[in-house]
Amino acid sequence: MKPSRALPRLAGNDADPRASPSAVRRLLTGAVILALVALVALVLPATAQDTDDLPDVRLSISGLTGVLGPGSVDLPEEGDRDPQNVPEPTTSMALRVLIENRGEQDLQALRLVTEIHPAVTSRSMLRRALNGDLATDPLTIRDPALADGGTLAGGEVAGIAEEFDPSEVAWAADGGVHPVRISVTRGTQVLDEVVTAVVWLTTRPPEPIQTVMVWPIDEAPWRIAGGEYDAGGGRSIRTGERLDSLVRALEVASGPPVVLAPAPHLLEDLRDQANGFILRERLDGGNVEPRQVETEDEEARQANDALRRLRDVAGASPYAPINGSYASADLSALHATGNAPSRNLASEAASVARQRLQLELDRSPSGVVHLMDGPVTAPVLDLIPGEQLLVPYDATILPDAEFDPDLGPTLHRLQSPAGRALTAMVADPYLTELVSEPDVAAGPVAASQRIMAETAMIHFEAPSTSGRTLLLMPRPDWDPGLDVATLVLEQLQDANWLELTSPEAAATDARRSPADLELRAPEAPDFPSGFATELDAAIIELEAAQTTLTEGASTIGGRDQAILQDALMRSTSQWLRSDDQAAAEPLVRDVRRAVSDLFGAVRISDSSVTLTSDSGQVPITLQRTRGGPINLQIEVASQGRLVWPDGRRSEVLTLDEDSSTTVSFATEALSTGTFPVTVRVTDPSGAVELQSTTLTVRSTAISGPALTGISSVVVILLLIGGLRRRHGSPPLELVSDEDGRDPQGDRPY
Repeated sequence: MKPSRALPRLAGNDADPRASPSAVRRLLTGAVILALVALVALVLPATAQDTDDLPDVRLSISGLTGVLGPGSVDLPEEGDRDPQNVPEPTTSMALRVLIENRGEQDLQALRLVTEIHPAVTSRSMLRRALNGDLATDPLTIRDPALADGGTLAGGEVAGIAEEFDPSEVAWAADGGVHPVRISVTRGTQVLDEVVTAVVWLTTRPPEPIQTVMVWPIDEAPWRIAGGEYDAGGGRSIRTGERLDSLVRALEVASGPPVVLAPAPHLLEDLRDQANGFILRERLDGGNVEPRQVETEDEEARQANDALRRLRDVAGASPYAPINGSYASADLSALHATGNAPSRNLASEAASVARQRLQLELDRSPSGVVHLMDGPVTAPVLDLIPGEQLLVPYDATILPDAEFDPDLGPTLHRLQSPAGRALTAMVADPYLTELVSEPDVAAGPVAASQRIMAETAMIHFEAPSTSGRTLLLMPRPDWDPGLDVATLVLEQLQDANWLELTSPEAAATDARRSPADLELRAPEAPDFPSGFATELDAAIIELEAAQTTLTEGASTIGGRDQAILQDALMRSTSQWLRSDDQAAAEPLVRDVRRAVSDLFGAVRISDSSVTLTSDSGQVPITLQRTRGGPINLQIEVASQGRLVWPDGRRSEVLTLDEDSSTTVSFATEALSTGTFPVTVRVTDPSGAVELQSTTLTVRSTAISGPALTGISSVVVILLLIGGLRRRHGSPPLELVSDEDGRDPQGDRPY
């Protein structure tokens, strides 16, 4: 034990402290003051350090041996090994970092601190560690100074390479995922830090996880009202943009074993643009004007090149491509309307995508797999083709991923309301987020390594369990960037605890959840009422318009029929669900406008008709006052006082441009009088009314049925009279009162 130190004597106090109580009080007061002064001296510098702005230093990882250990390579079987070419496993961890001084002032005494921590024991512990919450003491620490005495000039970047020999680190005996914290420090200040993780494999994994990596290539529909495109449509295929990077990563990897999911509507827009299109662009004055883009123009050539590249990578993929509903149509909202037109459109959107994808890629998509891109209501399951669904985690009623539940098997049973037996493969929620929106603040190496560490942790949770599956399914709008996407593809193929495969193969002999899967309903299952009503009207009108086309006609209002039908499906896209369908409504209105142009205008003569006998003809004259040739029908209806022996609907008529025609309907009047007759001009299906009016029909003659009725009454009366005369009349018997007077008066007999 150290000897106790005497209290320091105050300056100018030479008296014996025991001389008086006041002296003791002064001594104690002085001691308290000194203690306070010392405390303030300690606190103030620390406070100043906390409040001062730290230098702007950024740390990024440019290289890392993310997987190492004796089991990190796959050795050939004993009999197949070539002693000269046996691969050597990597057992040393190499690390390269870049340190950038983003400020203008030179920085002194900088050091790089690297800590390797013990292996984590769960996925949740790994996530906390990667988020900076390291609860363990490091196994190894290094803190070398930067070159030139730790000085880094303003605006400069310094690189440091480190290598950790296996003898320096007590790696996990059975393998595991070790967090690694890397910091740039100046004295006691931490200027920036990154936490990553490396995978140590003691032995080769005996049971690789059957892993499906879906590669969506999707975006909101580009084509706007009028079949035109705005300046934003196609921007993502330019060099370095989102879709270009996703395709380029596949090209770099040269046929990686991932499952490609290109959106059919995107491929159609690329083909449309490649053939020339109308671009609406904003001029310097602020006005938006259309511009015809020819096939040789840069925009069209760019679309053609992107389409060719997509077809090439799809052709090189070892697995069949997959698809969801056309244009990500909101099948739940369509079905929820309860109206037959919208429900039929939902069925079409669910089934047509597979055909469209095959047409655009010239390759058959999977016939059993359907990609779900969000929550759906249960009735939609009976619209979806195929038997195997790839389902986002947030589309299910499974434990909330935020509470770190045991996710259990990936494969689940699923039954539709009609009794269809389906298989659902549920995506890993944590990997969905990491892949969809990787954190690239510390560089693409750190971002991709975080993804790989997460997959390795799944392996280490049950390393010897067979039949395990994993679904990596990014969101449709994912944007990993070229560097991250390329690294992820490379590392997924190198990870020997994973085996990349197709959804069909992964479901074979895989472990399944014992309970049926329940789906989560969408947060907004219904369309706004106004939009739903207008959509139903547009569907009915477009179907009716197709029946009015004359022989040889193929366009509706100058527009291709298929383009208009696609516009209705695209208007229901989940990409366009925001702002009360503000982006979708113009597509629906555009279809109705095209149909209205085809229907044009038809005038019905409104003259009255007089029938001078019990039967006759009601002539109806139509005149085409606007629009081209059209097929139509006329329908008449009365209040029951007229009958129509040849029917109330005419044959299909063809009314040419600026022409007129007259159709006569045979009728019979049941009585005399004036009767209103409603005349409707409709499409041949009778679904849409093009024009209507009310004619007046006057009948001045007694109808045949009326004469027959009167004649029958007369005959009956004559018969009764004849019978009475033949048998004679009975004698009349007068009745009188007792006094002999007539009961009807005072007259006597």
